[in-house]
Amino acid sequence: MVSKKSVGFVLVVGLIVISYFSVIRSRKSDVLIIGEAEATSPSIWLEEATNSDGSLKIVGKRKTVGENIGYSFNILDNQNNTNLLLFETVADIGQTFAIPSNSWSSDNKYLFIQKNYLGGKDYYVFKADGSSFGDSKKFLEVGEYWRQSGNKEIIDHVSGWAGADLLVAYTTEPDGTGSKAYWFVIGSRKFMQVREL
Repeated sequence: MVSKKSVGFVLVVGLIVISYFSVIRSRKSDVLIIGEAEATSPSIWLEEATNSDGSLKIVGKRKTVGENIGYSFNILDNQNNTNLLLFETVADIGQTFAIPSNSWSSDNKYLFIQKNYLGGKDYYVFKADGSSFGDSKKFLEVGEYWRQSGNKEIIDHVSGWAGADLLVAYTTEPDGTGSKAYWFVIGSRKFMQVREL
């Protein structure tokens, strides 16, 4: 006949064994969770740009997604306390995106971001309210309109805004010499050379 002490002893040992394996199991789960968290890259915030009165801000972040880099850009409206996703993309190899400090137009209706790639730079112009342009384009790619103009010069950089819808682009000759300034007129999507006095 089995005594009550023996049964009690077996039960206590059984509970200890079950508790031990439960702890080991939960520790394995913690290790897996930590390992998975380390495999996912944290977001890196880009430089941001604020409009002239500080009421609007464009912020961007970069995050590794598998083998690629994803970018997202948001408009923060401090007066209305809103956060609007303006644009997100997965960059091609060799591409990066940046927010120039002078992104906002003087009337706060437009802004631009810079795309860097192995062959140079391009610029995307957006409506600040996130809406599309008349032909359903989400953004205007300045380089695309420059190529359509047939001009052989190369856009070296965009310096900012000369007016509410005039984005200033500086060019060089293909050999890197010379410099000319043009306005990219958002309304007409045409370039006008700035005359030097």
